[in-house]
Amino acid sequence: MDSINRCVLYSVLRIAADKGMFFDPEDPRKPMPIVTYHLAELINQCPVAEINYNVKFNGNEDNKTLFMIQPGFQQIVKEYKEKFILSTAGPKPTLPAWENITPLPADLLPVFNNLPSSPQKRKTRKQRKNRKQTRKQRQLRRK
Repeated sequence: MDSINRCVLYSVLRIAADKGMFFDPEDPRKPMPIVTYHLAELINQCPVAEINYNVKFNGNEDNKTLFMIQPGFQQIVKEYKEKFILSTAGPKPTLPAWENITPLPADLLPVFNNLPSSPQKRKTRKQRKNRKQTRKQRQLRRK
């Protein structure tokens, strides 16, 4: 996978962990240790992953919901659970081995790239119009 896909994968795992999909049975407030380990691995592989997550998803539930309803998101979470959470036989595989088996769904990358950044307050036309005008502006407007 290239670097942007690792960034997207980080966002998928982070949102799933934040929503409690991978909770630790010993401490339900935290994600499982393997998820935490994989998130740290993905940050090492894609240094801007955490920044992308904070810009697009931190405090923005609409973007999280929009991203979570994508079939690609659900596919990644399902395969991740099967591979790392539910498999009890033998040692759990590392993340790169899973990446080689499961490519990032093609429909997820455009959605990730097109999500708006954190909501910014933009002045509406009416708000801009109500600001105080100079005498010259009022004279020009009357003409």
